[in-house]
Amino acid sequence: MEMNTFIRMIGVAVLPLVSLLSCDDEPAPGPRPAHQTVDVMLQDENGRDLLDQEQPDAYNPDDIQLYFLIDNQEVLMANVPYIGDPSGITYHGPEGTYTPKICSVSLFLAYDKAVENGRTTAIVKWNKTDADTIVCEVNPDYLNEIEKIYLNGEFVWDTRTVSPIYKVAGEPEVIIVK
Repeated sequence: MEMNTFIRMIGVAVLPLVSLLSCDDEPAPGPRPAHQTVDVMLQDENGRDLLDQEQPDAYNPDDIQLYFLIDNQEVLMANVPYIGDPSGITYHGPEGTYTPKICSVSLFLAYDKAVENGRTTAIVKWNKTDADTIVCEVNPDYLNEIEKIYLNGEFVWDTRTVSPIYKVAGEPEVIIVK
């Protein structure tokens, strides 16, 4: 047997063993993404997706507006400096990544200028007559990461809540029934 072949065989046998032994159950040190948005799904009492534009009574994503309560004033997100979408809203149609296909809106709710006493208060105006208030407790020491969510005064989510879509804890998602 040639020496090069022998060395390759040892390498092939030892490399998987070394990689297995180096694995650790602890997450890698360093930065992790901070959850600053909340995915919101709207449904009626029968579970129909009210953001799906094929539904006859669906909400129009173009009508949705996000306001923050800053110094007791409602401030439209489009009127505040923000690097992402100026509205603070991203619509995800049925072609998105969810299975089953569900429409949603991602709402940027960790706007630093709106943080008061470790909380942000947002008013989501779905149209001219329908609105919801979302209060988020945020971690100011970690990019205002969202840690708890209250919808119209009721607790609905924290970092231990299992996501209705991803089926894992820690993904800020809320289903609102209209």
